Amino acid sequence: MSYSTYRSLFYEQTANIDLSAYYWVAIGYLSSSRSFGGYYNGGGYTISGLYTTSSSSYTYQGLFGYVSSSWRIENVNIGADSYVRGYEYAGAIAGYIEYGQITNCSNNGTVTASDYAGGIVGCAERPSSAHEISNCYNTGYIEGGKSDYS
Repeated sequence: MSYSTYRSLFYEQTANIDLSAYYWVAIGYLSSSRSFGGYYNGGGYTISGLYTTSSSSYTYQGLFGYVSSSWRIENVNIGADSYVRGYEYAGAIAGYIEYGQITNCSNNGTVTASDYAGGIVGCAERPSSAHEISNCYNTGYIEGGKSDYS
C-alpha cells in the first residue's frame, strides 16, 4: 500500500495502549510525501510508554510525525512515562501539522528538540485558519529552541 492510501481512513483506539516494550516510529514521518492525513480518535484512552528519539538527521517526532492534507486527531492522551525527542519538530501528539484539527488531547510526558518543541504540537505551519487546536493541554516537561505550541 502507498502512503496516500492511509490519508482518508478512520482509526479508532478502543483501549489503553502500553508501548513501553517498543521503540516508536512516528505515524507519517520524514516528509510531506509520507504524512498522515486521516482521522484518528483516541477514544479518551491513554497511550503510555511512547518512546522515540532521533539523531540530527531526523525530524517530525511524536505519536504522529508530519500531518498534512485534510485530517483530524482527537481524544488522545499521552502518559507521563512517555518521551519524545527530535532534532526539529517534536510534539507529543504531532511534530508538524498543516490543514486540520487536534481536539481534546493531552500530554503528560517529556518532549525535547533543538528547535520547535511543544507538548501537543512542535510546529503548526500555514495560517492559523488552516488548522485548529482546541481543548488540549500539556502538563509534561518541554525543552527546546523555537516553539509554536506547548
